[in-house]
Amino acid sequence: MHSAGIEPKRLRMVAKQYDTAPWLFLVEGKRGSKPFLQVLPTLAVYDGEEFSQEMQKIYGWREERAE
Repeated sequence: MHSAGIEPKRLRMVAKQYDTAPWLFLVEGKRGSKPFLQVLPTLAVYDGEEFSQEMQKIYGWREERAE
């Protein structure tokens, strides 16, 4: 990224579950900005057998409520 003039700004690890090691990372960069990297909390894809609340929010899914 540095060789292309892009400075990493935010870093987020992605894990399958809250209690597993991350297997992927997401990085956001900005061209020509000053050095500063914000490390965000790990994103868990699943919470048990279901997608985590955050994943549902990212994709705009809503949980169906039993009435």
